[in-house]
Amino acid sequence: MRIDGIASVADVLLGGWLLFSMLFFQSSPEQMANTGAVGLFAVALGGLAYFGQTWARWIVAPLGVWLFWSVWLLPGRTTGLVVNGMLVGTLLFGFSALPTGRGMFRIGWPGGAP
Repeated sequence: MRIDGIASVADVLLGGWLLFSMLFFQSSPEQMANTGAVGLFAVALGGLAYFGQTWARWIVAPLGVWLFWSVWLLPGRTTGLVVNGMLVGTLLFGFSALPTGRGMFRIGWPGGAP
């Protein structure tokens, strides 16, 4: 699987986690709407990127930055929500920074059998 494919799948999984985690963290309606919107966009854009629209992965990067900071900016934050938002925001941004369309992801030693 290509590196950008792995990053796209990670975006979908992280967005799904955001949608799922909304049920666990007690927070304000603003925080829940923000988490749900970022999760929904991450799933949609990750899916588009997986099916060949590589531009969609670059839109996930600002979503990750927004999620990282918005947990501090919006009212009704809790410790769990802050940790979850900062961790997932960092991962969304990091996976968006992976190279697009280069190389293959292989497990094993370089130059070895795939």
